[in-house]
Amino acid sequence: MIYKKLNKNPETAINGTTALNTYALLNGATFLRVHDPEEASEIIRLLNTEWFVYFWKDFLNFVAI
Repeated sequence: MIYKKLNKNPETAINGTTALNTYALLNGATFLRVHDPEEASEIIRLLNTEWFVYFWKDFLNFVAI
């Protein structure tokens, strides 16, 4: 229950849900079970863009330094 950790109600905890969905996808998740399909599909589309691929590579290089 993400909303409990954020001290919010379920309807306003979308940022926490999106953050954890992103974390899961970046760590190899191949599917998500969600109650907010529009927001989840947006993050999937963003992660699949060419821009994000370049951003992620730059970020990993920065962290490795």
